[in-house]
Amino acid sequence: MNKPKIRKWSIVGLMTLLVVLVACQPTTVEVTRVVTETQEVEVPVEVEVPVEVEVTRVVTETQTETVEVMVEEAMLGSEERPIKVVFVPSVEVDAIISGGEVLAQALEEATGMKYEVSVPTSYAATIEEMCASPDDTIGFIPAQGYVLANNRCGVTVGAAAVRFGLSWYAAQYVVPMDSDAQS
Repeated sequence: MNKPKIRKWSIVGLMTLLVVLVACQPTTVEVTRVVTETQEVEVPVEVEVPVEVEVTRVVTETQTETVEVMVEEAMLGSEERPIKVVFVPSVEVDAIISGGEVLAQALEEATGMKYEVSVPTSYAATIEEMCASPDDTIGFIPAQGYVLANNRCGVTVGAAAVRFGLSWYAAQYVVPMDSDAQS
């Protein structure tokens, strides 16, 4: 064998032996504090303890009593129960509310009833308000909103706007001839 190879392997073997010997040496850990005495400390702890209760009487029958209570509902159009006037959010809300307040003031002068104007956050919320309290609500909604409200909770038309001398509204949908839409 070649002497340089033997020397190289001898050095590698010696280094491996030294690493193993160093790793297996016992180590001393310094103790920083030695506890020589112990103290007992009482710590209050809340514990639920079951308590047996002696039953002195067993009730075997129950009696239900129904009492009719008359609830007086405020009159529609009063301060406590104003008529709600709702508009769909089709343009700027401030413009709708200011116009609605003018309408409410005119209605109040004509009827003596109180009105509360509001613009819910969406068409769906307007329809929901009309369906939630149909006897207390007047809604200014477009044709599609009316169809949805009528299908959902039976909203009916009380008045219709006349525009260009017409009290009806027309719409037309135009689609390509090869479309899936059918009339």
